[in-house]
Amino acid sequence: MKVDVIKPKSLKNKKGLPMMCYNHGGGAVMFSKNEMTKALAGYALAFGMIIFNVDYRLAPETKCPGGQMDAAAAVEYMYTNAEQFAGDKTSITLSGDSGGSWIAMGAAILLGRANKQHMVRLLFLGNPMINDTESRVDRTTVPEWEKGYINKDSDNSSVYKLLAKDFEEADK
Repeated sequence: MKVDVIKPKSLKNKKGLPMMCYNHGGGAVMFSKNEMTKALAGYALAFGMIIFNVDYRLAPETKCPGGQMDAAAAVEYMYTNAEQFAGDKTSITLSGDSGGSWIAMGAAILLGRANKQHMVRLLFLGNPMINDTESRVDRTTVPEWEKGYINKDSDNSSVYKLLAKDFEEADK
């Protein structure tokens, strides 16, 4: 597996930095670590952290839990070699977006089953793909551009409307 280590030059002489194991989105069947490299570099700089951008194995070529095993192995490597990267092994975040969140969640479960849960300080899941069902949202309540993401025969719009309004009002 390939992993990019993203560490801003401004952190060159700092030690004990927090670290993140990031797993890209794509439903665990497409995309690669490359899609998020620029954004992750910005996160690393903004938050003063080292990010390990994991290119886990994809399905269907790799059967489950292959991708999760890759992410768990990355966390174990980070924990064991934290000092080499000037990282803090007690401050590792396991993260991902969409399908990458599913990978991260599975990796956390695998680490827990191996009594290695202490290696992860925080599990941070961005819009996680944690089930295989669509949201049931009334299409008449959402903007036109979002209609492709929801089930057109749905009648349960309360969850989506709550989230949309909460984020809309968050800056006020």
